[in-house]
Amino acid sequence: MLGSGSHAVVRRYEFYTYTGLYDPLTHEAVCGGDGTCSTPQPGELGDAIGAQNAAANVNVPSIVVSKSGNGGVSSADKLISCGGACAASYSLGTIVTLAATPGSGSVFGGWGGACAGNQPTCSIQVNDMMNVSAVFLSQFTLSVGRSNPGTVTGSPAGNDRTLDCGSNCSAKFTGGTTVTLTVTPPAGKTFVSWSGACSGNTPTCSVLINKDTSVQAVFSK
Repeated sequence: MLGSGSHAVVRRYEFYTYTGLYDPLTHEAVCGGDGTCSTPQPGELGDAIGAQNAAANVNVPSIVVSKSGNGGVSSADKLISCGGACAASYSLGTIVTLAATPGSGSVFGGWGGACAGNQPTCSIQVNDMMNVSAVFLSQFTLSVGRSNPGTVTGSPAGNDRTLDCGSNCSAKFTGGTTVTLTVTPPAGKTFVSWSGACSGNTPTCSVLINKDTSVQAVFSK
């Protein structure tokens, strides 16, 4: 049974000349005891002729974190702090809580390995060498302007808020998100056209967000 701090198993093999009975017809040793030759019997063990060591590494109870994108991962016990130390050893059975913190211009995309889901914290029990990955994704701002009173709404909701201009005329979206904008003119007015990242005069426009993006909606006076 290996202890929780074991890093390797080491065995030493020793070789001796055989001085027991010998069958000259079959050229085989005639072992004493039960005939399995597993334990030397009196008179069978001669001089030592060599020795050899063999070792096998075993996994150390630990957490190893890899990450992609702009962000960091830390443990509540402060033993893990990526980008500094991205691995730490623990006693077998220890429960460790990890927290993902996005960097500037990023959003947390999710865990992999021994952690799962897209919540920013994850608790795992260390029962082996545990590999954990954390993905951070770029996010960008979509800004909407209006030439005259009117409403522009966006779907899906942004990472920080729902775009509803009226009041909220910008929101942050994960890179690669397609946002559908819809205009609603006030009573007695009409929608004229889009400009910026949208064009045309239909009341809806879809925008693929892969950089900071601005859209202008023009309503009649």
